[in-house]
Amino acid sequence: MDLVDKLWSSLKTKYGEGSLDYRGIELPHLSVQFLFQSNVLPLDRVFHLRGVESTCKSSFCVQMAKWFIEAGGFCVYIDAEGKAPTDIIRYMLADNLDQFKYF
Repeated sequence: MDLVDKLWSSLKTKYGEGSLDYRGIELPHLSVQFLFQSNVLPLDRVFHLRGVESTCKSSFCVQMAKWFIEAGGFCVYIDAEGKAPTDIIRYMLADNLDQFKYF
């Protein structure tokens, strides 16, 4: 069973067989649902986050990683700038650091 199947099985167990229209994780907050114009973050998408300096992009990415980890998945964070937010990662994912890898 691959990762997506494991995550899908975990979501079906948590929310019930008929409650999911497509593979995705539930977005936890109204503001994020408004941002994505959906209450589910689809698993078949690739997200590229960009913006001006010091606008909490890294923190938002770690928060998204937390949603995936809480749904039964894991995260690989690839830092392209050489300044991974290790303090934020340790704080936000303290209980799940084994499911988060960054390079």
